Parts: sequence; structure tokens; C-alpha cells
Amino acid sequence: MTKARDLADLISADSILSDGAIEPNEITGVTVSSAEINRLSGVTSNVQGQLDVKGTVSTLSDLGITATTGELNNVAGVNSSVQTQLDAKASATDLSTAIAGLGTASALDVGTGANQVVQLDGSGQLPALNASNLTGIDGVSAAALLKYGAL
Repeated sequence: MTKARDLADLISADSILSDGAIEPNEITGVTVSSAEINRLSGVTSNVQGQLDVKGTVSTLSDLGITATTGELNNVAGVNSSVQTQLDAKASATDLSTAIAGLGTASALDVGTGANQVVQLDGSGQLPALNASNLTGIDGVSAAALLKYGAL
């Protein structure tokens, strides 16, 4: 009857089991927290054995990940939902209001045709234009005048 007596003493009103639960600090030598023990909830067999069954992971594709290293590196530093961050940016209405505030120049096309704003080329130069409507310009260039000593 000693085992029965020991069990009765263990669950008596003044023992650690009187509340029906064992806390980690009530077990000698245990250094884990309740949260760490709760992580084991649902474990039904040897954890290492379960991990061994999963096999070796050598590449991302072993985990079913199809993104490339470059694609994953594009999210470096992202620490919250990308969609939430995008939603926090200016709305379409905000952008429309800002564009409307630019005036009529913002609505003009660029190019060299009628009613277009002249756009510099990739070298920062004006594109070739027809000068037939320029007035008040002598037909002799300054370079020609210099060459022939007229300046």
C-alpha cells in the first residue's frame, strides 16, 4: 500500500498536485517556461523521428518554394504585409487631385508635332526641328562669319 499512500499524499490538499496541474516551476530541474512546454501541444511521437522523416533540405525547392534567390532578396527588410504598406500610400483619388493641380502642361503630349511640348533626347539635346517659322534670323551663321573673318 505504500504506492497508494504516496499517490494520496501527492494529491492531498497541501501538495503540488492539489490543483490538478503541474507547473514547470514545481518540477525540480526543469528550466523551460510554460510557453515552451505548450509548443509541444499535439506532439504524439518522438520529435526527432518526425524531423528525420522530413528528409534533408538542400535547396528552397526541397521546401516547395519556387521563388528564386533574387526574388526572395527583393523582400529583404519587409517586416509587415506588403499590401498593407501599399494601401497606406496615396490613393488613386489623391493622385488624381495632385495631377489636376499641375495645370494644363501636365496634359500635353511631348514630341515635335503640332500642340506638343518639345522633349530633349537621351543626350539632353533638342531633336531636329523645322526652322521655317523662325523670324529675324540672318541666313549666315556666326560660325561662317568667323571662318571668313567677318567677325
